[in-house]
Amino acid sequence: MKKLLLVSFSLILVICIIQKTGEPKTPSGTSGTSSANPKIAAAYQGTKQVSVYATLKDYEEAEGISITKFGEAPSLAMKVSMGEIPSVEERLPEEPLVVLPADKIGSYGGNLVNPHMGNIDFLEDMLREFPLMFTNDLKRIVPNIIKAWDVNLGATEYNFHIRKGIKWSDGVAFTSDAFLFWYQAYAMNTELNPHGISHFKDGNNKMGVMIKIDDYSFKVSFSTPNGIILAKMCRFRPVPYLPGHYLKQFHPSYSDQAQVEKLAKGEGFSSWVELFNNKRYYFDNPASPTIFAWMPTNKANAQVHVLERNPYFWAIDAAGNQLPYADGVHRVNLGNQETIVLKALAGDVDYVHPYVLGYDKNYPLFKREEARGKYRLITQGGWSTFLGTLMFNMNSPDALLKELFNQKDFRIALSVGMDRNAMNEVVFKGQYTPSQVGPLIGPPYHGESDKFKQYTEYDMEMANSILDKLGLKWNDGKITRVRPDTGAPLEIVAIVNTDWTQTIQICEIMKDNFQKLGINLILKPLAQQFFSEKRDARDYQIAITTIGFGGSKMDFASLNGGAVPRSPNWSVSPDWGLWIMSEGKEGVEPPDDVKRLAEISKSFVQESDEAKRQKLEAEVFDIHAENLWYISSLKQPGDLPQVFYVPVSNRLVNVSDPVAGEWYYAVPESWSIGE
Repeated sequence: MKKLLLVSFSLILVICIIQKTGEPKTPSGTSGTSSANPKIAAAYQGTKQVSVYATLKDYEEAEGISITKFGEAPSLAMKVSMGEIPSVEERLPEEPLVVLPADKIGSYGGNLVNPHMGNIDFLEDMLREFPLMFTNDLKRIVPNIIKAWDVNLGATEYNFHIRKGIKWSDGVAFTSDAFLFWYQAYAMNTELNPHGISHFKDGNNKMGVMIKIDDYSFKVSFSTPNGIILAKMCRFRPVPYLPGHYLKQFHPSYSDQAQVEKLAKGEGFSSWVELFNNKRYYFDNPASPTIFAWMPTNKANAQVHVLERNPYFWAIDAAGNQLPYADGVHRVNLGNQETIVLKALAGDVDYVHPYVLGYDKNYPLFKREEARGKYRLITQGGWSTFLGTLMFNMNSPDALLKELFNQKDFRIALSVGMDRNAMNEVVFKGQYTPSQVGPLIGPPYHGESDKFKQYTEYDMEMANSILDKLGLKWNDGKITRVRPDTGAPLEIVAIVNTDWTQTIQICEIMKDNFQKLGINLILKPLAQQFFSEKRDARDYQIAITTIGFGGSKMDFASLNGGAVPRSPNWSVSPDWGLWIMSEGKEGVEPPDDVKRLAEISKSFVQESDEAKRQKLEAEVFDIHAENLWYISSLKQPGDLPQVFYVPVSNRLVNVSDPVAGEWYYAVPESWSIGE
């Protein structure tokens, strides 16, 4: 009975948090440039897109609006009056980032409500700040933490200039030391990162060198030209700076090693490495200082993960009001997709990623109820992904499977033995496209080309003919094919990533298809974490998941890691990736075409001309089309409104329309809860 009452109370608490989020307050706008200022109103011109200005001067020159005073949230003004925090003028940097929201000057107050199913999922879109950032349409690079940069003619040296006066959430100055600590204590530490940081490497696979110029400038140098580091700075995950003043106590290079190991043991960790990584994990550590708009107050696995505003956040709106508008973010664990769908339909949550809603699975329902619902649907920038993609253990300890997996003919047999049309109709009502992995449709890569559709026609006769020629004979009753080495039935175990709910449905059809070929496909469903652990440990025969493949706006300046071997756990073959990354010291030597991909990856990093980078990417796609290392089932197009949509509660304003594929670029701190 007590347990039942406790559960009931928890559910009531969740419902109350969803329904009661606080009354929004109009910003004070003490700058003399309030929301009623006609110049500010004219600046919007119905764009429905958020924009930013690097400095107050840039904003004034562009819009003719001068900001001399600043507004703040009422809750912070109260803390100032009580002497708990400094004034807003002292908390803001000398040159705050100026944000022109998508709709209008917002209102302070309330909590953004976001549901989830027990994981971090898209929290990182709310809790991170990249050094630079893409615009909401992902077409341009604009300042963020870094307000300006210089690059030499050879693109080997970059000087980055931080906006002066940013502070961590505990009031400590944020300087170039934050980047230097990340570089020295984390990126270059071989215990924490034995293979370095891929985003911070040049074309020779060598780590860049970072040095401090002064408190607000630092230099990054590379041994060869690096034409894509600016784009990398827009998507550097995890972010390339850390609060050294907090984390030094957990690092033996800065504290007594015996004491650090004692701390690790006391908190249940096996080493200081585990302790340090736990403490730097800002999603889940309320004690860690941050420069993000909101900061966690409890653990991410709480029934309601509560984030509250950072009083030292360093951006303002077009009227001089310190952001964020919302007091906080409440991430509510609703446990399952069905409950989340019901809450979103009722307008009881503010925003939900289509992934959490099952993409097209629930689109008809949301579209039908939109007119009478308390939400609106906003199109989200999408990307092509490839569902039901097979990856082979090219170096399987099973000698027969290793031989088969490395033969293109065997991979072709499996590919033409898959009934993709049935998968498409049964799982996606015919909305997706049978396809191998490839880039986006249209120029410059032309993912609609026939070379990305080869071997996707269902042809059991061709598949059986190939398997016969490979010496895989049927048993006497023609029920199963037998292994030529042992005479046992031919079985292949496939680990399946269940984080994409439709993958299992696809795999069940695939299993039936392969059974008709005489191959017993044994499915082992695993959640993402365990799936990745199995793959990284090389403990698999076939792995089936959903992958991206580059050629999208998000990859316009960085080859996708699924396409080129830039990781020791490369998804085509971890052992081949390890050989490339270790320069032949570890792993297994790959085929020449894989070595060519590594050369292209090197040239790509060095190339600053986008057109030349596109030619290199096109060669990558051609190599994959020729080798068929991956076998994909279906392509999820990146431009389908019924796939990429976001239900946004009617009370939420300033959400860009369309909104970026990653919310971060829509500047969520400018989202406001309407009155």
